[in-house]
Amino acid sequence: MFFPVLLAVCGQDPDFNFTINVSGGGYGYDLVIGFSLDASDKYDPGIDKYAPPPSPPGTFDAALWWNNDRWYSQIVHGDTSDLIEHAWNIQLQYPENDFISLHWDNGCIAPLGTFILQDAFGGELVNVDMTAVDNVTLDNPELRTIQLKVTPKLYFPKQPPAGFEFTPIPVSGTFIGTITINGQSAKGCDWLAAFDENGNCAGSRALIINDGLAWTNIPIYGDDSTTPDVDEG
Repeated sequence: MFFPVLLAVCGQDPDFNFTINVSGGGYGYDLVIGFSLDASDKYDPGIDKYAPPPSPPGTFDAALWWNNDRWYSQIVHGDTSDLIEHAWNIQLQYPENDFISLHWDNGCIAPLGTFILQDAFGGELVNVDMTAVDNVTLDNPELRTIQLKVTPKLYFPKQPPAGFEFTPIPVSGTFIGTITINGQSAKGCDWLAAFDENGNCAGSRALIINDGLAWTNIPIYGDDSTTPDVDEG
């Protein structure tokens, strides 16, 4: 009973990943944090990735520190009832030249929430709004821990545009099609949302751009009025 519409994101559980690259001494690591309804705040096979013990002193190293473990990837549970600040520690070990660089793509993160990179002293030495800049360089080897603080936002749907015609489809399965937004091809910051004939948002998710192709997989929840004895979920 739903037709996909490219509009605002529905009010739904936080569901996104964010990567920050930490490099120094000619080496680098991609550290991934995020939220998912399918994840817990502990280790989830296929989602999270442990990091090995740190390299010897005097060599570069970086890893997330969460729940007394080292991680390259730690995705936590995303829930609309838990839209509070979540803090991941980033443990740092400086190379011989005492320079560490952190880079990230901030092109699409502002609508997802607030992203703050801060030292463990409440921002006395480092206090960066990651939605405003996309990199920072550290040169103080005594600064061995940086906190990545993320507070996810809740989205609310807009009404479909005037004159939009709904096409009920009381079926399930995989649907493949071509989507344009005002005649333009989809971009990495676009979202796909589905609405019912009453303008209620039934599901949404960000588009994934890979090799010039955009795709997404949206769980859509609804009921087929032609089968009142069956709950399609």
